[in-house]
Amino acid sequence: MAQPFNEPVCDDPCGEAVPRSGRTLQQPTAPATVAMASNLATTGTEASRLRAGIIAKPQGDFTDLASQTTSLPRDAVHAPLGFASGTIPGATSVPSPEDRRNSSPVAASELCPVLKTIATSSQRLADATVAFSAACARTTLPPPSTAEIPDFTPVDQVPTVWLDKIHSKARRHAETKDVTLSLAVSRLRESAKAWHQYDGCKYKSWIDWTTAFVTAFPPLPSAYDDHFMRMRLRRQAPSADAHNYVYD
Repeated sequence: MAQPFNEPVCDDPCGEAVPRSGRTLQQPTAPATVAMASNLATTGTEASRLRAGIIAKPQGDFTDLASQTTSLPRDAVHAPLGFASGTIPGATSVPSPEDRRNSSPVAASELCPVLKTIATSSQRLADATVAFSAACARTTLPPPSTAEIPDFTPVDQVPTVWLDKIHSKARRHAETKDVTLSLAVSRLRESAKAWHQYDGCKYKSWIDWTTAFVTAFPPLPSAYDDHFMRMRLRRQAPSADAHNYVYD
């Protein structure tokens, strides 16, 4: 007697069928699931490529690649160039040298007062330098050999000997009479300096000044000079009183 065909009682959602005999038959559902997922992925990829304007080709087919490249939308091809040049609205790009040179009017107006202040300060410094250089050129400075001439005081120096030293130095350095007179006046001390301020300043030539100078400070007599020098060397002893010191 023929056995009845085991028909499934119901379809299992997991892809399994339970026959009447109680045996379980596995259906090849995995290949179908993989194929379905592949179809969905392919469909999504094709749709995205169509939206981007790219014509899909089968995998491994590289024919007509040049035509695909030339068929890209204009925006997709020129987007990098537009970004770099700054023509795309809202895009951030590196400013060109022309843009950096052409600053805004507000920045230029703020910089103008600063530049004017710098220019004014530079001009004042230049004027001060020129004035200082002109003043130095007009000033007559004594030569470095001034140290050769000692200071003159009527008590310590003999006028004729002191003048001989000045004449000797003037000949060695080829100095003019005006420079020699200026040097001699700068070395006067004490009463000699006072004499020049009130009387000697009216003598403008070197010869007239030296004549009046020797007349005002004649050499001391030799005897009196020796006594005066001994007086200067005299020192009061600790035990001596003032009367004995003065009249000794």
